[in-house]
Amino acid sequence: MRKSKLLIVESNCEISLMVGDCITHDYQILTSADGMQAWALVIAEEPDLIIGESNICHLNEYDLCKQLKTDERTCHIPLIILTENTREEHQVEILECGADVCLFKPYHRQLLRSYVQNMLLLKEALRQRYGKQIFGVPLDMDMSVADVVFVRKLAAVVGRRMNEHHFNMTLLAREMNMSRSQLYKRFYAATKLTIGAFVRYLRLEKAAVLLLHSGLNVTEVAYEVGFSERKYFSREFKRFFGQSPVDFVADKMKGSQ
Repeated sequence: MRKSKLLIVESNCEISLMVGDCITHDYQILTSADGMQAWALVIAEEPDLIIGESNICHLNEYDLCKQLKTDERTCHIPLIILTENTREEHQVEILECGADVCLFKPYHRQLLRSYVQNMLLLKEALRQRYGKQIFGVPLDMDMSVADVVFVRKLAAVVGRRMNEHHFNMTLLAREMNMSRSQLYKRFYAATKLTIGAFVRYLRLEKAAVLLLHSGLNVTEVAYEVGFSERKYFSREFKRFFGQSPVDFVADKMKGSQ
């Protein structure tokens, strides 16, 4: 089983090692000593959770915390900030900047372990629950705001360009300002579904609407939603709706009489 990947952002090597020692047996650990290097690691390695020191992640010239939480490629990653400043106002500022947890130094080792474990378990539980519901429940039922915004933006791009037969995953990733691998992992992290399955769902849902309301025939609808062959479109449509496009329209028309 793949170990969850954690990034520790800390300028003091001894403290970085100490933080890693708290959790290293259960997770794959990455380390960075400055914000810009940490950002490069996040993009390259796509960690499951980040633990960072506040002076690096928030209070210096390069605000890593803000960068992480405003970029669609990274805003879903849980972030724990460690700080020596025990003022309540400072803690509020860090949380408002997007951190999920703010711990004061010196922190209890078991407390840090518990936060890491619980945040990753909660993230996985929401993924599983959401993955079971995506085709029957509105997208925002069990998702974070960042995930809802991301998935809706992706759906809007697909909806706008699905009738372009040259449109593919590479172009979709470019529209989302990501690499293909980043896009696949980001979407899977939010939904526990593959992008291919989701795009196919959007195409077939649009096809059903067009079949009932556009006056287009089956072949025309297939092309309109991005299928190049009627036979393949009809097979996928029947697999999803349980009926061929022709039978689907006939049943709906009969029911409306």
